Amino acid sequence: MISASTLSPHPFSRKAIEQQLDRILNDPLFAESKILKRFLGFIVNETLEGNSNRLKEYTIAVNVLDKPRDFKPQENGIVRIHAGRLRRALSHFYQETGAEDEIQISIPKGKYVPFISDRKDNYYNLDRKQSESNNKKLVANDTMVVAVMPFLCLSNTPTMNSFADGLCFRLTEALMPLNEVSVISYQAMRSLAQKNIDFKEIASTVNANYIIAGSTEYLKNNIRVYIQIVDANTCMQQWSKLYERKLTPSNLFNIEDEISALVSEEFKELTHFFGQENIKPLGLAVI
Repeated sequence: MISASTLSPHPFSRKAIEQQLDRILNDPLFAESKILKRFLGFIVNETLEGNSNRLKEYTIAVNVLDKPRDFKPQENGIVRIHAGRLRRALSHFYQETGAEDEIQISIPKGKYVPFISDRKDNYYNLDRKQSESNNKKLVANDTMVVAVMPFLCLSNTPTMNSFADGLCFRLTEALMPLNEVSVISYQAMRSLAQKNIDFKEIASTVNANYIIAGSTEYLKNNIRVYIQIVDANTCMQQWSKLYERKLTPSNLFNIEDEISALVSEEFKELTHFFGQENIKPLGLAVI
């Protein structure tokens, strides 16, 4: 049997890890998704039993997703898709319900073996490194930067609050691949916004040229997301759009993915609108 100390640099007892797993699985975000519960439960329990070497796409497909024995991972990316959903769900959990939890369970990108560690040490060290890296990129490339304010949640429920935060995280991820884009850490910028700093002062603090603001609203199984881009110097609105989608118990993450991808595509088209001589997508800092 594997000991907790081999799972991470911060050892916890097996009982403590199992209790943390139960806490996550009982959260409403996971309770609504049978696949996410099975996925996380399987990989954590297999790791605790010393079987982490078995955590491959094929094993997960057969044991978690009930795929047939002739399943071919190289031809079907279903496991990778659900792994991405699981990573985002865990991120949601530790932003909200598990914000003060000591034990963090995460799934490194490109892997399926869970990383179990001290939440505060890993989370804030990672956030600081990302912020420092993006600041260096901004100085070196003289790129444009856009700060995204936390979206106003007009329907104040845990699910909608989590959705609004998750959408901001996904926006940063979707925009990072664009050329000459500087993406400032969401967590760092979110902390600035929580201090009730003036709109223009936030923009000045991060050297932002543009601010992205938005709101989310839920009514009768419909989600409405309003997004706008504002010139940080003049406070004049430059672009806005309303997205409306039907919400089901299982498509929350899909809506985040879709809208973030659509906004990313909009930035490619908007470069001419912002007066760029060449097609150079805007940098984005998400608060």
